[in-house]
Order: sequence, then structure tokens, then C-alpha cells
Amino acid sequence: MALREAWTRAADDRLPPKEQAKLWGLREALRKLDQDDTQYAWMASKVRVNGQGDRHPGRQSVREFFERVDKDPAGWYPGSRSADVGAPTQLTPAKRKAITTSMMCAKQRGVVPSYDLAKALCPRATTNDGTHAPFSRQAINALLTTECYDDTPDKPWEFRFGCKRRALSKQEQDARAEWGTRLRRENLPATWFLNNIIWLDICAKVIPGNPKKALDQQRTAENKKKRLISPGSSNSSANLGGSSTADKQCSFGDTRVFFGAVLTRGVFGVVVFTEKDEFPGETPEGAGILVRRLPALLDRMLGRSAKKPCMIFTDRGPGFFHRRWGTITSDYEVALREHKFQTWTGTNALKGPRGQPGDIGDLLLHETAISWLRRQEEKSRPVLPWEETPQEFAARLQRAVDHINTTFKVRAMSLEFPDRLDLLVNKTKGDRLPK
Repeated sequence: MALREAWTRAADDRLPPKEQAKLWGLREALRKLDQDDTQYAWMASKVRVNGQGDRHPGRQSVREFFERVDKDPAGWYPGSRSADVGAPTQLTPAKRKAITTSMMCAKQRGVVPSYDLAKALCPRATTNDGTHAPFSRQAINALLTTECYDDTPDKPWEFRFGCKRRALSKQEQDARAEWGTRLRRENLPATWFLNNIIWLDICAKVIPGNPKKALDQQRTAENKKKRLISPGSSNSSANLGGSSTADKQCSFGDTRVFFGAVLTRGVFGVVVFTEKDEFPGETPEGAGILVRRLPALLDRMLGRSAKKPCMIFTDRGPGFFHRRWGTITSDYEVALREHKFQTWTGTNALKGPRGQPGDIGDLLLHETAISWLRRQEEKSRPVLPWEETPQEFAARLQRAVDHINTTFKVRAMSLEFPDRLDLLVNKTKGDRLPK
């Protein structure tokens, strides 16, 4: 808008900012000359209201204008309007409170808040009493993004992409909180977990068999990152991501390579199974093979002469424990006895004093180390990944592990388990830990 238009524009029968400034100047001149500054009729004759014809405001209108000028706490200026000018708001404080309370309670119950949900749950509060029509989507969304919040009022909701982690049900959250409370009662210090626990898991990597699968994997990795995209071009193929199964499922010509991830004494290590059909995957037989390879890996990680920990902490994966009953699998148990290892949960990961919930990946320390490893592995992808052999992948993975042990704070992370339990119990109340 041009400056000239801004100064001369006003609704019909209203004073434009230019005429308002003239009125204010006339009163200031009268005061300067020590004359009566309430000569409203004379001042009205010197200004004109907007509209057709040569019309002047009334004496009463000029008096009310100066009353607003004198009462404006923010400081009057030409064109300003006081808070009490105009039609009263229809979205009253009572309606605002009803909508915000309903939306925040709905989100706590697991329902996604939205404009349509607000209309369904609060039909009266979302209706304009003057027009008897629902408030606009913009008005309700503005309310949701200024007065609704998850934790504290100073951090209201925003429209943004959510984290892709799986949501937990209320039952799962309660089970996690109860498990964390039980473990905290043991009062074991962080150094005890550092020195006595072997964090163990079975992982896999799909080596692509052709350029098409390699491109799919690359774009899948890019799904987790911000990318340079022009506005309006997000749906072009050059800017789309890959399949969610590209890194998990083998296609014709692909090769799945399994490896065991181990974290103990502040050191991270892997054992890679490179020979075809050498490793049966996340099965009881696979868990037994991994445990039998564990002593040699610990010698490499800690040194042959070092005293080795013997307590193994895993999730309730199908190779380690039966999904339904929680009992330890036979091959895994036999291998543990052969090499004098024992499990943190005992022979049943579902019951007993250390029985654990199924979904606790964000609390397990080795899962953090594995996420570091996968990011480093992505950064070191060969130019032609479909030509990489399992042996070359194993060497590349070992270089990534060495980089993590040298550069990352592995020991500090290995002391975090009690702190993670405190967060689980006291802050998130069983929900996912913040990243």
C-alpha cells in the first residue's frame, strides 16, 4: 500500500489518518495560544470525513475522538484504533477455554487434535453466536497454536512433522514406568552397569544387488534428513524418498549380512558373519552362534588378559526369548552355559523381578551405539554399493566401529542407564525418552 493511500484511506463516515492528525494539531495549537481547547464545533468544521460529498464530523464525534486519544494507554497515533472500537469478539474467553481444554485432553487420550475434532467435541464453543455458523478453520487453528500445549504454556503447539517413532499405548507406558521403578529400587550405580553388563543385539544389513535397489536405499536414508527442495517441487521424483522396506527386505540378487553388536566397559564392537548361510538370523540358533563368538570378540575389544564381564543384557528378541511366554530359548541358554555367561533377566524375560516390557529400545545403551554405527555406515557407502562383497562390508563396518570408539563419547554414554531410568520414571512417565 502506498503511503499516500495509507494516510487518506478510511471507512465511510470515518476520519482518515490525515484528518485525525489535523484535528490533533488544531487542539495543540489552541493550547499553545492559551485558548479554549474544547472548541469542538470549530475544529469539526476544519476536517472532513471519508465518503461522498463535502461533509464534516459532528461536534460530539470530535469530543469522543479526543476522549479516545487521551485514554489510549499505548500512545495515540493517526489511524490507531482503541481496543474497544469495533464489534465485540464472538470467540469469548469461555469458548476459548472450552476448546483448548477439550483439545489438550483429547490429545492425552491419543486422539489427534484438529479443526474438525474441535467442531465435533465443542459444537457450541466453535459456533459464532452472531452468525450461527462455525468459526473459520484459521480462527480455530490460531487458537490451537497459541493456547494449547504439551508440557508448558510457553511452548504452544506448532504445525510440524512428527517424529517417526512408534507411539506407545497407555498400557505399554505403564509397563515401562513400572519396570523402570523396579530397576531403580536395586540402586545399582552407573559404574556397575559399565563394568558388569554386556549389551548385545543381532543386526543385519542388506547389500543391494543392483543400482535400482542401491538408489532406493540411498533415498530411504535421505527421508530422515532435511533436503534442498524448491517450493512446489516436493512431489517430483527427484525430491521423493525411498521405500520403507529398502533396508529391511531382500530382493532378487540382494545379500543380507548379519552382525552382532556388543557394548561393554565403554567399548563398542561388532562381529560380522560374512559367509553365506553361516548365520541363521534372529533365531535361537543365531543367538547361540553369536554367544559362542562372543569370547573372541571380547578379547579383541578389552584385551586377552583383562577380566571379562559375564552379565548379558538384551531385548526380548525372538532369538533370545520366546515372544509369547518370555522363556529363554534353548540354543541361547546352552551357549550361555558353555561360556559361563548369564542373562540380566534370568531365564524368563517376561516374569520375575527383572522381567521387562517388549519395547524398550530407547533405553538400551547398545541401541544408541547401533544408531551411531548405521549413520557412519551410510556416510561411507561405496560409489557402487551393489559391487561390494560381504567381506568388504565387514571391513568397512569395522572401520566405522573404530571411528566411533575413537571419536564418540562411548564411555560417557555407557554410564547413562540409571539416568535414562530416572527420565523414564520421573519425566516421561513411561513414554518415549526425548532424543
